[in-house]
Amino acid sequence: MQPELTVIVAATRSLGIGRNGSLPWPPLRKEMQYFKRVTSRVAPQSPPDAINAVIMGRKTWDSIPPSFRPLRNRFNIVITRAAAALPLKDASGGASDQQHHQQKPNQEEQEEQNHKQSIQQRQQQQQHQQQQQYQQHQEQHPQTVHVPSLDDALVFVKNNPLISRAFVIGGGQIYEQALRLSETKRVLLTRVEGEFECDTFFGLDLREGEGEKDEWRRCEGDEWRAWTGEGEGQMEEEAGVRYEWQMWERR
Repeated sequence: MQPELTVIVAATRSLGIGRNGSLPWPPLRKEMQYFKRVTSRVAPQSPPDAINAVIMGRKTWDSIPPSFRPLRNRFNIVITRAAAALPLKDASGGASDQQHHQQKPNQEEQEEQNHKQSIQQRQQQQQHQQQQQYQQHQEQHPQTVHVPSLDDALVFVKNNPLISRAFVIGGGQIYEQALRLSETKRVLLTRVEGEFECDTFFGLDLREGEGEKDEWRRCEGDEWRAWTGEGEGQMEEEAGVRYEWQMWERR
């Protein structure tokens, strides 16, 4: 069975989602509680020990206060290039057969070869340091896994039958990648009223009356409640900010 992804995002009417690595609006306690409930609540008829997964980029992970990460009661999948930084191993302990059969290089070739080897050694040292940091992080946060790409995150979800639902929670580049995948079936959108200064925007136009409607449809309130498990209304207001919870599904 192919894994199914749900994007969950809060955005202004002009699709702004962030500024300087943070949310552009004041803290919205009820909205954060909604995010926690929905991303933690497993699908009906899931196994008793099932758990949801939240997929995020490294910058999103770093933006979470250390005392709140990993996000509790959810499996945290972090996309980072450091996950692929495996130290290179020399199994032979020496030069390759091809090197043994090469003629002795002249001085210029030898200098070039030494320069390349120096660069390779520095790269290996950097990769080794990154891998050590990654392994140390894994020991500190056993409920997280680091993967090098969104495709690898999908493979991880597919190969773990106890993962019930998988949510993509940011940031901007990860959202863009997810929206291009056929596995992304749903967007849970918190539509924030009013405008706030933003430097990061959501890549899918779901504004009422405009935007990309051929591929996506807005679900009715009953559908939203049935899927999310929420029992209250979809409109909220706090800290002087009015917002609405919406659900969109791919046609």
